[in-house]
Amino acid sequence: MTWAEAQGIVEGVEEHLHPIERQLLFDKKVGDWDAGLRRDVHWLIEGQAMVRWALDGLAELPPPDLTTNPGELGPGPLITPNSFIDTAMLRPEAEIERAAEVAAFWLWRARAGPFRGKRLLPPHVREAVDRAASEGVIDPTMIIDGDVVAFGGPVFQLEEDLHEILTSIATERCRAARWLVGFDEDFYEVSIETQTLFDS
Repeated sequence: MTWAEAQGIVEGVEEHLHPIERQLLFDKKVGDWDAGLRRDVHWLIEGQAMVRWALDGLAELPPPDLTTNPGELGPGPLITPNSFIDTAMLRPEAEIERAAEVAAFWLWRARAGPFRGKRLLPPHVREAVDRAASEGVIDPTMIIDGDVVAFGGPVFQLEEDLHEILTSIATERCRAARWLVGFDEDFYEVSIETQTLFDS
C-alpha cells in the first residue's frame, strides 16, 4: 500500500505535487521505504511546517531546537487540495521574510560548528550572534556565553547527536522559507548557502 492509499488520497492532488513527491506518495509502497528515505521524509516535515505556518495553518513555528509534531500538520491539504488552495491565506510578506532570515541564521550557526571541548566561543561566531541579536533576528535573552541557546545550552557545547538534529531542522526550514520568498520556483533546488551571510 502506498502512503497516499493509506491516507485515503485517491485523486486530485497529483497535479500540485513535485515529481519527487508524486513518486514517493503515489508510486512507492510504504513498506519499500528504506531507513534513509524514512529519515529524509522525517526531516522534510520541518519544511512543511514552515509552509503551513506561512499559510497561517500554524499559530507559530516550533523553536529551532524542537522538531515538528506531524500530527499538528495532518494530511488535510493533500486530501482536499483545491479547497485548501482556494482558502489559503499567506501571512504578510514581511513576516515570511523575517522567518527566512531567522532560519538562515540558525542554519549558518549550526554549520559553523558546535566547537565541543572549547571553553570560549570563536570571535567570528560571537560577533555574528551579537549582530543577529541587534538586528532582531534572534532574541537577545536566548544567548548564553555569547552563543545562541539550543537544547538548554549554548550551541558551541552541544553533543554531536543534538547538533545533527539542530542542523537538520534548520536545513529544511531554511529551504522552505527561501522558497516562500522566491529564491527558486523549484522547492528542491532552492539554495541553502549561508556562509557569506554572517561570516563577514
